[in-house]
Amino acid sequence: MPVPPEKIERAARFLEHEDETLQRKAVQVLAKIGPEATPAILKRLSHPRKEVRVQAIRALDEIGDLRALKPLKILLLLDKEREVRARAAEALADYLDPSTIMPLRQALLKDKEPNVRWQAAWSLGRIRHVRSAISLVRALNDKDAEVRHFVRRSLQKLLETAPAEQSEGAVKPLISLLKHDDESLQKAAAHMLVRMSRHLNKADLQDSHAKALQLFSPHLEDRENPKILKFALEMALGGNIPVGLEGQLLQKLRAEAARREKAQREAEESGPLWE
Repeated sequence: MPVPPEKIERAARFLEHEDETLQRKAVQVLAKIGPEATPAILKRLSHPRKEVRVQAIRALDEIGDLRALKPLKILLLLDKEREVRARAAEALADYLDPSTIMPLRQALLKDKEPNVRWQAAWSLGRIRHVRSAISLVRALNDKDAEVRHFVRRSLQKLLETAPAEQSEGAVKPLISLLKHDDESLQKAAAHMLVRMSRHLNKADLQDSHAKALQLFSPHLEDRENPKILKFALEMALGGNIPVGLEGQLLQKLRAEAARREKAQREAEESGPLWE
């Protein structure tokens, strides 16, 4: 049964109340009404008080009406208050819509406030789309330590859960993760690239395996870090390798191992430089 418009408007006015308890009660009532309440709530997104805008975002988030997507994207990028932008970033993730990746990417890479950037990072991870990795990899060097922490956590979660077939444009950023100092990110990226291999075209597949091998070749005989060797072999040989490429990779593996062994033997034979 439709809810009378005047009842919806009366509930929406309580979003503007000074009492936060009444504001939260209004969010609950409007959420219960559902999509019918969306137009009345959207009006409050332009209210001069930031607290009202935040409560309106909460109500829209509870309802999940797609009509709120565009206004929320605008708030994320243009609102003057960091609390509003951060809340908009959080709400956008609940839609699990790939169209939110671009505004979240802009917020992650360009917003001046750390709390908005880390919320954008966390939201990108929740969307579970490999394209989000492109932005997250770029943000690994954020100047704020807390943002970097959330970027790493979000990126690892994304790589562990995102469908592998959503691989457009993600190969090169994932390859760059293979030389990151965080071993958990290395492992997650390696596994994702292997999972993606069956969905890649031949050129991207050759590129991912060849570059992974190149990055890991210095560690092929690294007995102190066997995990690195495991990742290298997994990337070099664990994927769906085109005919003819496997032999090249094996040859390079053997050649690199022989080179390192020879260099070590020569160093031992020459003795310490100071004697």
